[in-house]
Amino acid sequence: MIRGFPLIALVTLAACGGSERSDVLPGQASGGESEDELREGATRVYDCRGEDQDSTLGRFELVLSNRNAKAKVTSISKNAAAPGDGTIDPDYRPVSASYQGGARYTGFEKIRESMSASDFGSLELIISKELKEGGDRKRAWIRYTGGGATTEGFVCHKRAAPFAVEVARKARLQCESELLCTDDNPPGSTCLSEIFVKQTEDDKATLRLTYLDHFGVNVRERQENIGDSTELARTKTKVDAKFGEHEIELKYRAGITYLGKLKMPDGRTAKLDCNDLAMLD
Repeated sequence: MIRGFPLIALVTLAACGGSERSDVLPGQASGGESEDELREGATRVYDCRGEDQDSTLGRFELVLSNRNAKAKVTSISKNAAAPGDGTIDPDYRPVSASYQGGARYTGFEKIRESMSASDFGSLELIISKELKEGGDRKRAWIRYTGGGATTEGFVCHKRAAPFAVEVARKARLQCESELLCTDDNPPGSTCLSEIFVKQTEDDKATLRLTYLDHFGVNVRERQENIGDSTELARTKTKVDAKFGEHEIELKYRAGITYLGKLKMPDGRTAKLDCNDLAMLD
């Protein structure tokens, strides 16, 4: 199953309401496009939001290239999928009035692979005529097929540039952890489920762990503050930190997402999937 992606709960949305903010955030161009090309319209960047922004593709960055008819989708949701590219379908002839004059993109294999492609056959991106023509706050849809078709609707807000790491902006890393459990506090298990790293200075941060006590019996959430870092090194591509005997190693993937691991004092490790919430400010 796809964590954070309740496929059966998706419904077809011909129109989807969104926030009234355009959220044009600071950042640098990526993916080989220069700032001049962005200004000239060779590439357009959008922040697309659905009703359930916590699902795997509930919110994503969309980069449309006018030069090569490609679309890049980068999830900026909780449990983000890997970014993926799609190519325009020149034979697309929509029947529904909602999609008339729009465009369809297919492909996105890396997204499918990271979301467990066995749960659906294919993924398509459809953009409305208004979005295709460069409009702001216009509609897009992601359609999943395989055992039936399911469509989720989005409203897409223009951005000045793709999301990018700004080291000068202090990070706030919300991380889902691979469950790391012990049986030292029965009934049930004690499982590490999340961590939060808050950068306070260029070379310092704090760490908070979230545990699920009595997991499997009567779950209760508990937080433990580890305190200040003893080491912190952060660049545009990685974050390495030590908090006494706790160690964190993260690598930037795309969008607002980092992947890596946490090493506990007893030597056990857990995979981490992190979003830098500061990039959404």
